[in-house]
Amino acid sequence: MFAFALLAGAIFVLLYAVDPTGLSPWLTIPIPAWGSVLIYLALFATVGALVTRWSHRSNWSDAHRLALAAGAMLTYAWHSFPWKPTLTVPIRQTVDLTSNTITTIGAIVLLVIAARRVST
Repeated sequence: MFAFALLAGAIFVLLYAVDPTGLSPWLTIPIPAWGSVLIYLALFATVGALVTRWSHRSNWSDAHRLALAAGAMLTYAWHSFPWKPTLTVPIRQTVDLTSNTITTIGAIVLLVIAARRVST
């Protein structure tokens, strides 16, 4: 479940590569706006249908919910590193990376605490 959530989150984040504003840190993929909307809708529908189906099974537990949340949280944690800050005030790269690292460590600590509570 964790791997699924991490993969689905990564696909959502990597679709930012079609960002026409140039904010994407990855290479811009020439897909028209309507194409990226269709891709997002298909991805949302697929992930939503799978999670809905899985969550209605009798053995669905708090551990599964935690795995989905952890995959999503860690996806946003790793994707913060290659992105440039969108602040209007210039910021040094050291400060940006340090704040990303602190936030990622905080996310991991929260996930460890949640995992310990779920397992007991």
